[in-house]
Amino acid sequence: MSLKLSLIIPDIHWPVHDPEAVAVVLRAAKILRPHRVVFLGDAWEVDQFSRHDKKSLSEDGARSWQGDMDSFTRQLLRPLEAVSRDRVFIEGNHEYRVEAVALRNHEMRSVFDSISPRVALSKRPRMTYVPYQFPALGHFKLAPSLWAIHGWSHGKHAATEHLSISSSFSIWHGHTHRNQSDSKRDPATGRLVRAMCPGFLGRVQPTWVGSRPTHWSQGFGLSYIDEARDEHWSFTCEIDRGTTVLPTGRRISA
Repeated sequence: MSLKLSLIIPDIHWPVHDPEAVAVVLRAAKILRPHRVVFLGDAWEVDQFSRHDKKSLSEDGARSWQGDMDSFTRQLLRPLEAVSRDRVFIEGNHEYRVEAVALRNHEMRSVFDSISPRVALSKRPRMTYVPYQFPALGHFKLAPSLWAIHGWSHGKHAATEHLSISSSFSIWHGHTHRNQSDSKRDPATGRLVRAMCPGFLGRVQPTWVGSRPTHWSQGFGLSYIDEARDEHWSFTCEIDRGTTVLPTGRRISA
């Protein structure tokens, strides 16, 4: 049985990310050397194109969108390219902001190719880019019975909601910033079907939240996949205060 490993990376919201959490993921990738890295979207914060008021100190800084793209590529994407064979980027609603704003503004259309995450990432080697709104239910099939999406729900019980939608296949999703999972048995096949969110890699208590504590949690996912037999085994590696433990029992800290 030949198993290929996929590393599942949830929302990062670069550069409003947690450096320790990102460092843990990079160390895990260097150790595990996954066959494929899958980004579940919202890799960038993209506050420069947001219609919402700025809410955090970092958003009020003099950052540029091009600078955010460049630092993400240099500090995260290139190291992951060095230790994996393939990459998949599933566009999130934050990346979609850029194209939505640019396509509605005639003046910005002239610079579309230089600011679009889709255009930039599609030029990266061995990268598959999945648009947010097209095709319908934008997704990537890690296996016939295992999908990866950005997220069809952001509610408190999103894993359960995703499970009810996916019905007969398992699913990795992001979008909620919560480490969640739910499972059931497909009565027709007896297969275990799961919906899983590994959390996110942003700050668990960002400035704009104020004094109200969040229920967000950090982590990443691992799926060992036998493509020929459509079999897969998935794990969530929780990151707690800069530390995680791999399925092998190895502890990794930032």
